[in-house]
This record gives sequence, structure tokens and C-alpha cells, in this order.
Amino acid sequence: MFNVKLLMLGSYMFMMLCGLLVFIFSCDYLLVSLLSLEYISLSLFVGLINMMLYGGFSLDFMIIFLIMMVCEGVIGLSLLVIMVRSSGLDYYGVLNMLRC
Repeated sequence: MFNVKLLMLGSYMFMMLCGLLVFIFSCDYLLVSLLSLEYISLSLFVGLINMMLYGGFSLDFMIIFLIMMVCEGVIGLSLLVIMVRSSGLDYYGVLNMLRC
């Protein structure tokens, strides 16, 4: 018989791994990078809900984490708007210095 806690742990770890793979392999466009970061944050939030349900953690940390997720999204979208206004598109493969 499957352990429900282990199954939940595996599911949100798989979600986080998929988000990380998308973030690593498609890092040329800012919008895709922002969406994958939000997906990673969502999988972390699901993990926090799992820990809160089975571990008895406080709700305060989840509220703070949601506030941080919203701030991350707002900053990312403002950077996207600035980049689109200055260059006309969100492709930053030319600007990426990690691929030298």
C-alpha cells in the first residue's frame, strides 16, 4: 500500500524538477523564464501546503511565501515591460553572457 505522504512529496518534487528543466533549457526568452519560475514557486507552495497539512506548520509562513511570489511576479513583469519597450522583443539570447 502506498504512503500518501511519500506520494505527495514525489509529486511536488517532480513538479519542481519539470520547472527547473524548462528554466534551464529554454532560457532565451524572458517570458518563458518567468513562467517557469512561477511554476517552480507554485510547486514549492504545494509542498508547503503538504507540510502544513501533515506536519502542523504555521499558516504565517505560507502567507509570507505568497507575498514573496507576488513580488517576484511583479518585478519580473516590470522587467519584461522595460525590455520590450527598449528592444522590441523579449529575446535576450544576445544579451546573455553565460553562453560565451
